[in-house]
Amino acid sequence: MRRFLLSLLLTVSLAGSCLAGASRDFDGTNDELTAARSNLTSTFTLTAWVNSDTFALTQSIIIGNLIGSPTFAHNYFFQIEDSGQLACGIYNGTLYPKADEGAVSMLTGTWYYVACTYDSAASSGTLTIYIDESQVGQTTGTGTSSPNADTVFSIGSNSAQASSYLDGKLAYVHVYNKVLTTAEMSQTHWKPFSIADACEQAYGIWGVNSPEPDLCANGRNATVTEAAESALGPPVMLGSPTAWHRLWKRLTDFLITPVFADDVVVCNPTATIPNQVSRYSRSEDPFKSGAVTNPNALIWSSPASTVRPWDGIVPSGSSRYWKCVDSNADATLDDVVEMSQAEKDALDAPGIAEQARQTAFASEVTSNSLCTAELSEITSRINTWVTNRQAELDAATNLAQVKGVLHDQLLPQLGTALKQVARCVRGRAQ
Repeated sequence: MRRFLLSLLLTVSLAGSCLAGASRDFDGTNDELTAARSNLTSTFTLTAWVNSDTFALTQSIIIGNLIGSPTFAHNYFFQIEDSGQLACGIYNGTLYPKADEGAVSMLTGTWYYVACTYDSAASSGTLTIYIDESQVGQTTGTGTSSPNADTVFSIGSNSAQASSYLDGKLAYVHVYNKVLTTAEMSQTHWKPFSIADACEQAYGIWGVNSPEPDLCANGRNATVTEAAESALGPPVMLGSPTAWHRLWKRLTDFLITPVFADDVVVCNPTATIPNQVSRYSRSEDPFKSGAVTNPNALIWSSPASTVRPWDGIVPSGSSRYWKCVDSNADATLDDVVEMSQAEKDALDAPGIAEQARQTAFASEVTSNSLCTAELSEITSRINTWVTNRQAELDAATNLAQVKGVLHDQLLPQLGTALKQVARCVRGRAQ
């Protein structure tokens, strides 16, 4: 059986893509990779696969340091906050615009593809953060990143802040001098090193070589300090020649150690529907998925995995409507089932309500004569209205008639117009 699988894997790899893995393990104390830094001053994309062990401190993923500048004067930085959230920013000499991940938090012991983009031409400089290709944070700032001749690029640390060492694993770090398109980000997500255009720096972080070679071929090889090789890696596909030495090691490891092809299900105990499935990843190795340390993770495998085994079959339909349950009342989630219709309705209710709200806003715009009229038409209508009201006031011969014009014509029509303007502004803003 193993000979058959080995032949199959070799055939797949020769066809152009192969499953790869491994990483370096950073201990949170003094582990890092350092290299010469490319000057990214206007647009860039930073990407990496990260698997954190703890979130006790602010921990660096990718830092372009300005040595000799103030403590936080980074040319650019990408880091994990102590709550398991991400932050990315730049330094332009006077300003530190930073995008935060917001309410989304990562879990320890779980692999995530994270990315940060900066476009100085978009909205006075737009920083955007992604997790697994989904946008989770964005902000705007002024200006571009300030270059500096005395610089260093670091992975897993920040030389300007001694307490910022990463505690966890990293793999497949990329630095581009452009904002990746949606398609390019997806390609880099699953097939590292497959985008050559605008590539400034790229490192496998496999733990095979020291120094780590710059796979962009720009000569910025990274000096390794302590960060040890780890057999745990993200579920990516490699098809370039740079992967062959890693592929061979993975295949030889396969011949002497058990390997499981598992689906990983992560349950969220505090979701709208308790224990709703918040993440479903097909065919991951459990020793790379975070299932060992994540108490909310279930594993489906055939044969059954030795780590949190769940020898079952996922329900049909979208994983959005799955939840984890304790089928044998032992206080451990051990099965995945489809939600009831009532639970699906409760889950969908906020989205349906929001859609109705957005439809109402759209209706306010399309049915509002002030929103849809040309400026010349609005000007004409205002001028006519003002002329008519002036004529009515001029025709008044006593105070009672003046009050009548104000009460019956002027104030009601002004109120109606102001409401139309408010609805138009609110509807377009939404």
